[in-house]
Amino acid sequence: MRKIEKAFSHLNLQEKWNDKGSADWKYERDNKKILKSDPYLIATYKELVEAVAQISFYNQDYVLFFRGQDQDYKNSEDKTTILPTIYREREKNVSITERFEKFEEATKGVVKSFQQNPNKFAGTSDLIKYQELQWAIVQHYNIAETPVIDLTHSLHVAASFAQKDADDYGVIHVLGMPNFTNTISYYTNEEVAIIRLIAFGPPKASRLFMQEAYAAAPFPFSTLVNKTDINKFDFSRRLIAKFLIPNSEDFWGEGFTRLPDRLLLPEIDKIRDFLTPHLIDEDAFWDYFSNNS
Repeated sequence: MRKIEKAFSHLNLQEKWNDKGSADWKYERDNKKILKSDPYLIATYKELVEAVAQISFYNQDYVLFFRGQDQDYKNSEDKTTILPTIYREREKNVSITERFEKFEEATKGVVKSFQQNPNKFAGTSDLIKYQELQWAIVQHYNIAETPVIDLTHSLHVAASFAQKDADDYGVIHVLGMPNFTNTISYYTNEEVAIIRLIAFGPPKASRLFMQEAYAAAPFPFSTLVNKTDINKFDFSRRLIAKFLIPNSEDFWGEGFTRLPDRLLLPEIDKIRDFLTPHLIDEDAFWDYFSNNS
C-alpha cells in the first residue's frame, strides 16, 4: 500500500489554534510525525466537524474515511497501527499461512451457505461472484480474521463507535483514500481496493447501511500472504489525522447524540440472523463448515 508521505493533519490544526502568530502551521506533516503524535483532543462534536472540514479542505486529493476506536493502538515503535485483523499478533504460534487458510475456509463456508439457502437474499449472486464482497461480509460480521478493514464515510458513526467501548476517551482516525466511482474500486498505483458496501452489500444487511459501511483491503491481492511485507498492509500508511474525543453526552451538544448500539448493530438484520447459527460458538462454526464443505 502506498504511503501518504505528507498531509495537512491534526498537528497543523493544533499549531494553528495554539499559535496564531506562526505561519508554519500550513506546512504538511510527514507520516512518521503523524503516527508518533498524540491524538488531538476535541471537546465537542461541532468542533470535530469543523476540524475535519479543514482537514478535508487542505487534503483535496483524497476522499476522507473514518474509524472510531476505543484507543489509539501503537506498535513497538510507538507509532499508530491500523493493521487488518489477520496480521495482528494475537496468537504468535499461528503463521500467516495458517490464518489465511482459516480465512479462506470461512469464506468458502459462508458462500456455500448463501448458495444453499432456499430463500435467496437480494445480492446473493453478487456475493457468490465477488470475493471482495465475501471478504467484507466475513470481516463486518466478525466471522474470521481478514485482510480487510472496516471504514465509514460518516463522522457521526465513527464518533459513536469511538465512544462505544471507550473508558474516558475514544479515538477517531481519519484516512485518505483515492476518489472512487465503482462499487469496487482498484488502485494499482495506490495499492489499495475500496468496497462500497452501502451500495454493494445485500439490502437485508441492515448493519452495513446503518453504519454507512465501506471496506478496504491492500492490493494486489496476490501479495497478501507475503508475511515479510506486513508493514505495507498497515492502513496507518494512509492516516491523515487522529482526534481524541470525550466519552460523555456533553460532547454531542444540542441536537446530536451518540448513535445507540441498537442502531449501530441492529438486532433486525436478516444477514446477521442467517449467519448467527455459525457465529455463536466458534468451535461449532468450524465444525459446521468442516462437515459441510
